Amino acid sequence: MNTKLASAIALIGLAALMHGSLTLAASAGPVERREVRNPVRESDEGVRGRTIRWRWVDGVRHTSDEADGEFTHEHTFHEDGRVTWRVLSGPAQGHSGTEREYTAVRVADGVYAVSYFAASGHTLTVVLNFHEWRMVGFASGAEVWRQGSGRFALVE
Repeated sequence: MNTKLASAIALIGLAALMHGSLTLAASAGPVERREVRNPVRESDEGVRGRTIRWRWVDGVRHTSDEADGEFTHEHTFHEDGRVTWRVLSGPAQGHSGTEREYTAVRVADGVYAVSYFAASGHTLTVVLNFHEWRMVGFASGAEVWRQGSGRFALVE
């Protein structure tokens, strides 16, 4: 299965689970339903406590009036559930903030979905594939929705 298809299937499954509409897995029987309330979960070990540098190559932008192009964000996913983001390159270089909570969920072996709601009113949801170091994400706000993709790396 190609990476884009696998990422899309994982994101669709995550969205269905979050909205409570996922009840059956193909030939695997019923899927356990559970509320996702705690931003720090056992299943987020691939992300929690790490700093990850995201290089967007298309689609997602920091603000709705920026031109498309490559730019880099760095996200630190704190142990207490907060996330700190910094724009390292691109038109919004130097912008940063700390959001009060994020959620990271292991979707499959080496694949995590991460999402947070920023104080600005924007939501960022990204699927990280640690096998290929690729990502696909969705940024949205009251008047904007963007899909993007790129690569990422762990910051030591």
